[in-house]
Amino acid sequence: MDVDIWAWVGDTQRQLHEAGNTGLAMAIGDVPAQALEGRYAQLDVLAPAIAQQAQNLGLPWLEFYARYWHLIGRVGDRAQGAVALADAETLVELAQREDIRDC
Repeated sequence: MDVDIWAWVGDTQRQLHEAGNTGLAMAIGDVPAQALEGRYAQLDVLAPAIAQQAQNLGLPWLEFYARYWHLIGRVGDRAQGAVALADAETLVELAQREDIRDC
């Protein structure tokens, strides 16, 4: 199954907004930019919060998305690869869950 990640993000944002989760909808669009533009202080707060909200809402793909971008932000310019190794292993385990595997 092929997924257009940006179409998925847009659709997820629309669904969250319609469900009254406008703040979360806006936040998921900003996470990649934070990771790629080096806004690490914001990323370190926002990504775990998104992951937690996604878990609470039963949205495993969104949880994976938030954790992925948080990890990307940690291993890029910050060179925290060795420190983030356990997080990477956890993310791989998460990706293997049946409800996320097709993500």
